Amino acid sequence: MKQNWPDWDVYERDCCTCVYCGFSGINNFNAWRQLAIDHLIPTCRGGTNNHDNKVVACHRCNTLKGSYDPSDGWGSLPVPKDLKDQLILKVKTFLNIDGSEERKDFDLMMGELRAEGRC
Repeated sequence: MKQNWPDWDVYERDCCTCVYCGFSGINNFNAWRQLAIDHLIPTCRGGTNNHDNKVVACHRCNTLKGSYDPSDGWGSLPVPKDLKDQLILKVKTFLNIDGSEERKDFDLMMGELRAEGRC
């Protein structure tokens, strides 16, 4: 199966988890369907189609990231392994997932549910 599924190695390497927000599709088919392959440096900005430039991203993060280039235009060169984490961190900062109003609302709602003993 592995050789018939495009980019399976990327899903496997990233443990079927969005590298930007941590959304996991590892144990649930419907959650897994919310994942996609993202070009860390977009191909429209000179990024390659090699696996070292691909990461797993949920549809939300992938859509919000759009054609953002965390490499500041350095895109046509291969992504060195030691730089990949730094580029992912730049995307996370760009997306501001942890500081978003959506995240604050989520934390508030989950805190209320836990306090009420419902979850």
